[in-house]
Amino acid sequence: MLIEPASSHLVSDKGKYSMGHNVVDSPPDYTENGHMYTAPLPPLPPTQPPKPSLDGVREPAYQTAPHKPHRPSHPLPTTDQVHIFEPDGNIQGTFHIDPSIQALDQSHRKGSKGKSKEQPPHASFRSRKGTINLELGTTGSIAQTPKGNVSVSSRSGDITINLLPMHSSRPRIGLETTSRSGNIVLFLPRNFVGVVHLSNRKGQLLILPALQSISRMVKNSEKEVIFMIGGHEDASDLSREASFCQANTRTGSIIIGLSGQDHYAPEVGFWKKLGKFFRGGSQPK
Repeated sequence: MLIEPASSHLVSDKGKYSMGHNVVDSPPDYTENGHMYTAPLPPLPPTQPPKPSLDGVREPAYQTAPHKPHRPSHPLPTTDQVHIFEPDGNIQGTFHIDPSIQALDQSHRKGSKGKSKEQPPHASFRSRKGTINLELGTTGSIAQTPKGNVSVSSRSGDITINLLPMHSSRPRIGLETTSRSGNIVLFLPRNFVGVVHLSNRKGQLLILPALQSISRMVKNSEKEVIFMIGGHEDASDLSREASFCQANTRTGSIIIGLSGQDHYAPEVGFWKKLGKFFRGGSQPK
């Protein structure tokens, strides 16, 4: 027995076909007059006009300024004065002192008798028992401020200071170093121009060979040494300003030399050798 389908597909002249009781539009022809039919593309969006240049308008904050090469003769100024006090800890670092920055300590105002007190230093490093190891230089313009004063002191700790080379356009340095019982080791740059004053009571005063060969001795005794170094050989230096270094200790020794040419290795005491022996080092002698 043959069963006819429940519904048949009937195509009408109006481009519609029926399936059961649903009537659906037939899809359009893909060709027109025997040629492929293509729809026109939508128009391109309009281009944005370039932004006009505005003179005097600050660039956005996220843009960086072009890199400028570092010039040793014009270092960046310090942001503030440096005053460090460590009661029992050590102090170590490299610092460029800018004497043009106003002093934070205003204790130099006139006293009760109307006399002006001593000017505070532009930088200070103090400790009671710790050691101090510094590299010091100046920054700024000598035409604005001729000299930067630095104070370094420790009651019983050793002090080692290496002064960095000084360009003729930078301020000179006034260094005062004191210790009651610690040793002071000071190295001066080759282009140092100024006066050096060393004094103690019981310790040793030692000028290393390279520095001694270029020094002009003013005073030389068992407890006090004063000498001069360098001259104004740079024709561009019209300031005629000189540096000054003063080192004083009661029972310690003072050793001074020329940076990069003189070398000094402190002698290790018996108790330090003994401590190294118990920590697994060589036998003390």
